[in-house]
Amino acid sequence: MTEREAFSLARDRVLSEAHSTVGIGGLAEKTLHKILKLTVEPNAEFHEVEYLGFVADIKNGQGIYEIQTRSAERLIKKLEAFLPAVKVTVVIPVITEKTLRWLDKSTGEVSEPKKSPKHESVYTAFSELYMIRRFLNSENLSVKMMLISVEEYKYLDGWDKTRHKGSTKLDRIPKELLRTVTLNTPEDYAALLPDALPEEFTSRELSLILKAPKACASAIAGVFSSVGAIEAVRRKGSAYIYKKS
Repeated sequence: MTEREAFSLARDRVLSEAHSTVGIGGLAEKTLHKILKLTVEPNAEFHEVEYLGFVADIKNGQGIYEIQTRSAERLIKKLEAFLPAVKVTVVIPVITEKTLRWLDKSTGEVSEPKKSPKHESVYTAFSELYMIRRFLNSENLSVKMMLISVEEYKYLDGWDKTRHKGSTKLDRIPKELLRTVTLNTPEDYAALLPDALPEEFTSRELSLILKAPKACASAIAGVFSSVGAIEAVRRKGSAYIYKKS
């Protein structure tokens, strides 16, 4: 079975389960997290396993999987405990396509889907990897980015005329797994660097060439530097000058 097929089965399973009838946003465990967990490991017996004083999202014969739908900073203590003993894969969803729907609290009506102009990329996720960069060279650590499309539901309770801006996010319903990117070695990270990079560059220039968000520039350079894909050669004012390793 391919990962895409496993994702589709997990999605159908979660959305058809009886407890999903409590309504959008009513689940104790958000839909995105649960679908990704079932994609990786369909057998729920291997979910939420106590190990070394922590609870792993998944622990099976292949090791531990942590589904990171919130800040990766929360993983630091777990990784300190798990990595000396077992292989760990950090699974990060990357929302490359998103449609939005708004729920009116007063009427219960849900709007027609509208495509969001915002989207993420592999490089957006580097902001999360930056928080755990000191672990990235561990032989026991693997990173799996799952690039997906989602439908996001929000309350129609924003503060502007449309009631969209500042609205309350309810849930994200995954629609399709588009592809995965797995990072195990420094070479895997280096393969994400474009051939068109000049001999020397700043973090901002790197993010522009990668067409990544400017806000992620320092994190992107920090991750590539941590795994040895690039190295700082000198400073120019307040900026580091990098080159490929």
